Amino acid sequence: MIGALVLGRLLNKQISEELAARTAPREEPVPGGEYDLEKEMKRYLPEYGERFDEAYKKLLPQDLFALFKAAREIPTALHLKETLRLSAQTISDIMKVSELIIFLKDEKARGLKARMGYDAQGPMSKETLEDIKVEKGRGEVWMASEFGTSSLINTPKPGSGIIFPLVSKGETVGVIEIRSR
Repeated sequence: MIGALVLGRLLNKQISEELAARTAPREEPVPGGEYDLEKEMKRYLPEYGERFDEAYKKLLPQDLFALFKAAREIPTALHLKETLRLSAQTISDIMKVSELIIFLKDEKARGLKARMGYDAQGPMSKETLEDIKVEKGRGEVWMASEFGTSSLINTPKPGSGIIFPLVSKGETVGVIEIRSR
């Protein structure tokens, strides 16, 4: 969960910068800079208190290394697609999930489209992702995007899931859905 929180913040930052780059006049520099993981992790302490501190201590060394690696690589990604891939791969590796999908809002379709995903076999194909859409007003994924809320997924079979919004500059721009079986 810590990995998802940290990477969610990194992803939100990257999305904000890419949106700023698209709308900024060409002569203005795009905001950016080095990402300080230690500083970012300290930001969580007041927000989550002892729960964060305890969870952070439980991270395995390889998971902590994966977080540091992602914190180094994500801010240097030049394109949103690469940022999404790095984020999804890191969350999938750390949390050992069976399925992870990153949805981004699609204003034309007035819904959400899957932009990156991992399942038990690895990265989902472009064709598979194109078929995964969430129509306006349908399901928990849409509710997370509309209301900016996180939720746990009730599953009839053993397993669990979580859905949480990607928020950039106070606006929900997408949703991450994680399932474990």
